[in-house]
Amino acid sequence: MGYIPASFISSYADDDTGQVVKDKFSELQAAGASMVEMSKMPAAPARPSGINGSTEGWARYIELHKDFPYIDGASVLASDKVLIYNQRGYTKPTRMTEQAVQDYIKYRTDYKEVIKGWMDENGVDAVVYAGFISDVYNNDASASQLSSDRNTGVLTSNVGLPTVVVPVGTNDSGYSVSMQLVGRAWDDAKVLGMGYALEQQSHARLLTAYAPALQYVSNPTTPDPVDNEPSNPGPGGGTVTPPVTATPTPTPAPTATPAPAATATPTPKPEVVSFTDTLNHWAKASIDLLISKGLLTGYADGSFRPDAGLTRAEAIKVITTHMGLDGQASNFTDVSGAHWANKYIGAAASAGLMNGYSDGSFRPNAKISRSELATLITRAFKLTGTGNTTFKDVKKEAWYYNSIDALASNKIITGYADSTFKPERYYQSRVCNSGFQITGDCELRGSIHKRQGHPEKDGFSPVFKTSGQACSERIWR
Repeated sequence: MGYIPASFISSYADDDTGQVVKDKFSELQAAGASMVEMSKMPAAPARPSGINGSTEGWARYIELHKDFPYIDGASVLASDKVLIYNQRGYTKPTRMTEQAVQDYIKYRTDYKEVIKGWMDENGVDAVVYAGFISDVYNNDASASQLSSDRNTGVLTSNVGLPTVVVPVGTNDSGYSVSMQLVGRAWDDAKVLGMGYALEQQSHARLLTAYAPALQYVSNPTTPDPVDNEPSNPGPGGGTVTPPVTATPTPTPAPTATPAPAATATPTPKPEVVSFTDTLNHWAKASIDLLISKGLLTGYADGSFRPDAGLTRAEAIKVITTHMGLDGQASNFTDVSGAHWANKYIGAAASAGLMNGYSDGSFRPNAKISRSELATLITRAFKLTGTGNTTFKDVKKEAWYYNSIDALASNKIITGYADSTFKPERYYQSRVCNSGFQITGDCELRGSIHKRQGHPEKDGFSPVFKTSGQACSERIWR
């Protein structure tokens, strides 16, 4: 997998978004890729004159569709049916000459060969770019800046190369970041396979919290016209033609509905709190349960952000709430009295569950690492180990060894297939992962969501105990 370091640097903003994407190269490597630094892309062949691919493309499409409601592509873009910020004034289009079409085809064919030679020379199967390289989320037409600061130099439509875009997490501002994989011409299936492999590592899809999901409405009685005989005029003809308006179907008169027989009033169920960005999430049921128990809450904007990562403050709230610890004021320098987690952090510190840093701070909004969470759970439930844990990346002299050893000894964690634990890795989800087991005489009251086929998903779920015994849940792979 090739990459060009300069393509991850924005000329508009310095907010480390490009670096965040580069940091996710580890997920490409986990999917089987080797990373190869590449030189700048070679120069393109000379672009011929007289090219207007959009106009020609619309014209050829319309010619093949007998009942298409517009006379040309410019009419489509000038229609009041188009979203207002995409509408354009109508200008009569001029189609390309046959010579211009052939010149354009040759240009694209030659360009494909240039890219293939460049990739062959560097020994790569595909090239990765950042989907976004900053938080500049505006279309700046005057500067010809591409949407969302995607001015990375990536080649797609100009050449005709297969490409996939895969979300890989969020940056420090909480915005989704993605990788764009681009392959040689006609390697569509191979590039799609790479995208799926990356997706299985990242599991980073985010759903918007600001727009409801669209409902699919089937209309099989009026299929799209395909491959009908040509009926529209040839090159350059016509004016704006309004879209065909369907004849409305009369609404039938309402009929009386008999009153239903009286039934017993059902027992009220607890209100289930849900969020727009969890509607189609794989762990929706678990999230609703966590919310209903008061262990986690959403954000002020109405979102839950299930894949935004678990913070130190959120982990503290889950544990202290379950343990029933009384809230206490925090003395950490960066946890003000107005901070939402002040009393939970104070209670945890007083109970010796979690310490701050040497500078007097707690860093409540920092993502919690696997080693920190291991220590928190071990202290909360007074777990001990055997001293026999041997993860390759967990040394016995490390401050977190005893905690990880305790969890491994109690079969709460198993580590990764390569015999590592990755103690410094941060959690990329606010919810739990796949697979769990319970030992001892205890009741599972936490939120565990079994996700078939995705055992590598990091996550967290509260551990509960009854009758003095701890529920040993395998909350990590």
